[in-house]
Amino acid sequence: MNAGADIHPFASVFGDDPEVWKQASPLTHVRPGLPPFLLMYGSLDYCPIKQTTKEFEAALEDNDCEVDVKKVLGRTHETMLVDLVHGVEPKTADALIRFVERHTREASKQDQLGGTP
Repeated sequence: MNAGADIHPFASVFGDDPEVWKQASPLTHVRPGLPPFLLMYGSLDYCPIKQTTKEFEAALEDNDCEVDVKKVLGRTHETMLVDLVHGVEPKTADALIRFVERHTREASKQDQLGGTP
């Protein structure tokens, strides 16, 4: 038995109701036509967070949504957020900025052409 399988890291936020968990989960809301996603996780994140990221990536791909996934070595979700605020480790901010710049350019090109992506 996988000991990590029964860990619910978000229970303190969303409670114990499985229906609330389902509605709070991004997986529930995946559908074709969503905007591009950048999923970032730290190599030191809890196993359930890493697994959920992989499941979300697969669901987006199954719905023909564009998704980029970045694993940040030596970081957790919490330390990646601190990095963004304090600039401690620039890899997190750099990946986010590159993603936004790329999609801003692509959207601008489409606007100039008068079309949709």
